[in-house]
Amino acid sequence: MRRVIGFSVVELMLSLLLASIIITALIQHYSSGKRQYLLSQNLLKKDYDLQMITDLLRYSIRQAGFTPCASLDWLRVRDGRDGFDPPLAISANADSHHALSIARMSEDFSRVVRVLSPTRLLVDADNSFRVNKPHIIADCFSAEIVIITHVQPVARQLEITINKPLYFAYTEPAYLGAWLEERFYVQKNSHGEPALFYQLDHPEELSNQIHSLNTQLLENRKGLMAHLVLGLVDRKPVALDAVVRVS
Repeated sequence: MRRVIGFSVVELMLSLLLASIIITALIQHYSSGKRQYLLSQNLLKKDYDLQMITDLLRYSIRQAGFTPCASLDWLRVRDGRDGFDPPLAISANADSHHALSIARMSEDFSRVVRVLSPTRLLVDADNSFRVNKPHIIADCFSAEIVIITHVQPVARQLEITINKPLYFAYTEPAYLGAWLEERFYVQKNSHGEPALFYQLDHPEELSNQIHSLNTQLLENRKGLMAHLVLGLVDRKPVALDAVVRVS
């Protein structure tokens, strides 16, 4: 008679117990690894977002007051819009302890070919111009903000009509470009949390990890420098310096 070799009930139960212990350990290891992975990814995303924001701040500060010939601070400047004071290239905490305002001409500008009349300009058709939006005309001595009311293509050029007669007389080279007013500021978001916002045409939330923005404008050998301190949630504040372009 052949003897049947198998596992006893005790051996089976021990095997199941060991298997369950191993599986539990593997699941815990997987869960721990997944948590660490998600935490690392979250930290990387925060670092990436912070780097993008600091790059944007530095770029905007360097471009403050830009016109093709000279910075706004070197020009006679007039704002042709009703109720507006002459603009500043950069201002810190003008209306808040957590705000930075920057004004400049867009890098997409066109050469003014000829001033046809106090309210009409002929410019190169390098760029599109938005009707009823602020633009700035500037040469190497003067600049003023105007509102475009009509754009008419003329051969390879554009005839631009503005809402008010020009205040200054312009000499070559003169340029026309969109007027940009950027603003970085901290206020509460839709969740009631302090967050950093950026506004050009309309406000948008950049990060709820930044809960404060403090800015100082300092003069040094390189010129005007902006010193910023970004207050972060659960992390040390980040400081950055950027020099405003001179011309």
